[in-house]
Amino acid sequence: MFRAFWHREDGVSALTFAISAAVMVGLAFGAISFASATSEKSRIQDSLDAAALAGAQLFVGNTPTVTAIEDRVKGYLKAANPTRPELLDTNITVDSTEKSVLLRYTGGSKGAIATPVWDGVVNLSVTSKARLGAPTPYPVCILITEPFDNHTLRSGKNGFMDLNHCLVQVNTAHWDAVEAEKDGSYIHINDGQNCYVGDIHFGDVQPAKMPTCQLFPDPFKNLTIPAHSCNHTNKVVTSSATLSPGGYCGGLTINADTTFQPGVYYIKDGPLQISGGSTDVTANGVTFVLEGHNAGLKINSAGSVVVTPAAGAGDLDGFAFYQDPGPTTSPIATSYVKSANLTVKGALYFSPSLFVMSSGANITVNEGSMVTGYLLAQGGKLVFNGKGDAVTAAQIALQKDIENMAPVIVR
Repeated sequence: MFRAFWHREDGVSALTFAISAAVMVGLAFGAISFASATSEKSRIQDSLDAAALAGAQLFVGNTPTVTAIEDRVKGYLKAANPTRPELLDTNITVDSTEKSVLLRYTGGSKGAIATPVWDGVVNLSVTSKARLGAPTPYPVCILITEPFDNHTLRSGKNGFMDLNHCLVQVNTAHWDAVEAEKDGSYIHINDGQNCYVGDIHFGDVQPAKMPTCQLFPDPFKNLTIPAHSCNHTNKVVTSSATLSPGGYCGGLTINADTTFQPGVYYIKDGPLQISGGSTDVTANGVTFVLEGHNAGLKINSAGSVVVTPAAGAGDLDGFAFYQDPGPTTSPIATSYVKSANLTVKGALYFSPSLFVMSSGANITVNEGSMVTGYLLAQGGKLVFNGKGDAVTAAQIALQKDIENMAPVIVR
């Protein structure tokens, strides 16, 4: 067909063919130019994404200046694109509130092929935005409230702490705040974070502490204990018994298998003490309030103790144990669990005192937390299982939002 057009004597077909050929060649080279521009845009997009992520990374645990972020972004663009200095003209927008970096580049494609019907320039517009991921709420399984002393969280004498799906918060500003003795003892978190205001002295503590850690105030130190009467004084259980809620003044001593009926038990001016060779205690739907002189918890038994919190306990909702830290109280210096198997659901509050587990004790806390001045695992095993829905007042108060440590592209 082309040959017939070319040999027409009037020359019209030859001219038509020439024009058509030019158009077809132009379109062909234009397609090549467009493909080249598309490839170039993809390379620029990758460069902007990397630079935006690098800039947003500065927000992790810091409050960087806009200049610092701009310098870092330009440094990445320059290093990745030495033959494209025009990328340094990319518009950079920093949002310190959102903790995001937005990059916008406009320009022409490089290396496009000019043709008679197209100048070969493909306008490019490329955008990339990176920011820190949304904060992740973690249940705080351990909160250490002592602000200055050393060894406030410590495992030793084959003491083990296994913590699952939660955050450990140590408010102690001391270089020797956390320690695991080199005898096989450890402090391990699975799917969680270690937020230490101070530092780890040594030992098997995993994961490494977060690069920065903000203090988490004690949300319970000012709770008001409801007024109540003394229904029992210096109560001692020496044979199997079932107890009722109320006030137990002078402390409560359990030396035999005991079942606590649901409700709140106010144990005043003496500890809750559980002892005996194999004393078993069941307290489902029970909150123990420890208050006054010599208040605290002493468990020294080879038996089993099970506690779940009382429902509808007002400000004490979600607590299995609450030791009153108020200014008029003088609790025992150390609450402890020796030998026993203690299983708890809910919060255990012993701040600002020392809490010790020893002599092969096993403590399991499900969907709960421990707030104490000091926590020492001196033999035995302490297990926390987090990830429960925050439904009680105690659970809601013991949640901490942790910044996502890795920025993400959100364009």
